[in-house]
Amino acid sequence: MVLPSFMPSWGVYVIFAAMVFVSLVAGFFVALWSNLGFFIVGGWLGATGGLMVFNTFLIKLTGSHSKEAMYVFVFICVLVAGYIATKVFT
Repeated sequence: MVLPSFMPSWGVYVIFAAMVFVSLVAGFFVALWSNLGFFIVGGWLGATGGLMVFNTFLIKLTGSHSKEAMYVFVFICVLVAGYIATKVFT
């Protein structure tokens, strides 16, 4: 882990404890609302797939508006993949 030189040595343990706490709380809520968990995982896969498809095929078609088109395309892929994941796995 890259930390600044002025940080005390116990700071690593504080950061670790905070990460564990946030992970446990997030895991609890995702387990409590399984549909949300499926949507998050589907959205993550949609974002990854959308970025790969955009960078492979669509980047040449967008021209000077490639950044905005990428954001819109990936956002649509996240929504579609999240919706499909919640419908398939529930």
